[in-house]
Amino acid sequence: MSYSKIISLGIIVSLVLWSSITLAQCPQGISYQAAVRGGDGVVLANTDVTIVFRIHQDAASGVVEYEESHATQTNDLGLINLFIGSGEPAGVLFQDIIWSNTQKFLEVQLDAGNGLVNLGTQQLMTVPFAMYACSGNEGPAGPQGEQGPQGPMGPQGAQGEQGQQGPIGPQGAQGEQGQQGLVGPQGAQGEQGQQGPVGPQGAQGEQGQQGPVGPQGAQGEQGQQGPVGPQGATGEQGVSVSDVYVQDNTIYVTLSDGQVIDAGSISIVAGCTDPLACNFDPSSNFNNGMCAYTGSSCNDGNNNTINDALNADCVCEGTVQTTGCTNTLACNYNPNALTNDGSCIFTGSSCDDGNPDTFNDFINASCNCVGSTSNGTGNGSALLPGNTLCEDENISVSGCNGQTTIEYNGHTYPLVEIGGQCWFAENLVTTSFNDGTEILLASSSQVWRDSVDAPMLAYTSYIQESADLFGAYYNAPVVLNEKNVCPTGWHIPTDCEWMYMEGSLGMSIFEQQAVSYRGQGIGGAMKTVTDWVLPNSGATNSTGFSAVPAGYLQADGGNPGIYFNSQFWTSTLNANFLAFRYLEYDKTSIGRIFAGPGSGISIRCIKD
Repeated sequence: MSYSKIISLGIIVSLVLWSSITLAQCPQGISYQAAVRGGDGVVLANTDVTIVFRIHQDAASGVVEYEESHATQTNDLGLINLFIGSGEPAGVLFQDIIWSNTQKFLEVQLDAGNGLVNLGTQQLMTVPFAMYACSGNEGPAGPQGEQGPQGPMGPQGAQGEQGQQGPIGPQGAQGEQGQQGLVGPQGAQGEQGQQGPVGPQGAQGEQGQQGPVGPQGAQGEQGQQGPVGPQGATGEQGVSVSDVYVQDNTIYVTLSDGQVIDAGSISIVAGCTDPLACNFDPSSNFNNGMCAYTGSSCNDGNNNTINDALNADCVCEGTVQTTGCTNTLACNYNPNALTNDGSCIFTGSSCDDGNPDTFNDFINASCNCVGSTSNGTGNGSALLPGNTLCEDENISVSGCNGQTTIEYNGHTYPLVEIGGQCWFAENLVTTSFNDGTEILLASSSQVWRDSVDAPMLAYTSYIQESADLFGAYYNAPVVLNEKNVCPTGWHIPTDCEWMYMEGSLGMSIFEQQAVSYRGQGIGGAMKTVTDWVLPNSGATNSTGFSAVPAGYLQADGGNPGIYFNSQFWTSTLNANFLAFRYLEYDKTSIGRIFAGPGSGISIRCIKD
């Protein structure tokens, strides 16, 4: 081979690393990642190479201010990951570079066995601020400027591989306390506290104007009888009334001496004489005792109502007594139902569209029952028309056919049917492929880092008991292995099979192909309502997918994201990166992103 060439993926100042170091500490290096190819364009995998870095002052041909060399080996993909500042220096040490006085230019040379080849020199357009600050004099603090408007959110980039961790610098002196930040949004209202002691009574205010006369209150109970007054003088003997009666609309009075006196004619109109009653009759002059008031019992004539009563408009109405679906998230929610009869239907539920020529009928995002004209495996051009990424892909659309669980390698997994596809409703936890071949178990972050090329699994926080809730993480060599980690008749879903499921939940063709968060509400429909850090936005688990916040493993064995996010491999490889799905505690959507081979991510199996 006459020469070698190196394709640089860029010089990356490891902001993620520096963000975890206090401002008083100075990072002593720059992460550098590259892919090495031969002159024929073939990747130089597992090849010993020597890399020489030179930093020039002022110009590409300027004085060499710093030089170091690295003897390393490419990995299976031809990648090298180096840390400028940790190589073998040729003189001046990296920490002695003065970043603040001149422009800096980086020269890279490669020796892949045929001598050093100069790969070119490029200006470091932006000197890492932390390095610049380390070599400059500290000036007085300027006044704090006004806060600028928030810029638009940029698109989500692909996740890069984890760089090597730099050495921890000495802790600096504690800085002065910064200005107080803006007041955050008001938190949720807490529970009501205990009632405080009664305060002193305030001074009596002036008497207000007299309000309008209110309605007459109900008659109070009869008071106690007062004392008997003194007896009056005896009067003359009189005549008493012994009886009063009405006959032929004429009032007659019978006296004690037997006389009957005609008191005159009167027209009797019986009815409710109380103006406050709902049935007040102003024409009545005789109260028949039938007055009805607001709240009085009545009968609205509807046998399907209970607790009939006169309302504020004096109309008799009752509460409808019925059964039905009382879940507001269901397609057939009945706002009048008082009792849930178990009939609730949700998006993704199985149904029958009445068409004998369709298969795997399900409730779509519009709450309509639809079926697929394909049973088992179908072509993407027919199943996802307009999705150019999947037009030549085979997509599995096989229902569970009433099966609710499956036993695999000593563990029982629940199943769920979504959009006519049958999925595991729990993260995979097997320790072997389905032919019995054992998978290496990483018991620590060190084992995970050292065995990156071997098929490997690990548990959350490297604790086996966590598998009961979170399942296991698997690396890319498990996903891409010719052996199948899922049961016979099942497999790791492709990117397009995920898109078909997302489409059945209402995601547009355009969103399916996007590399970002997409499908508002679909992620919430897949997350469990417990276990997640709040706010757990939009979580309903209405699909039954039951995603739990297992987090993930980084290439260096770190285990972030527990209780905050959930990730799932696909088997689709794109330029040495695998597509995966991503759910977050503070989002209702679902992400489609790509990860490097060193990551550890959960797996859900799908039926062939």
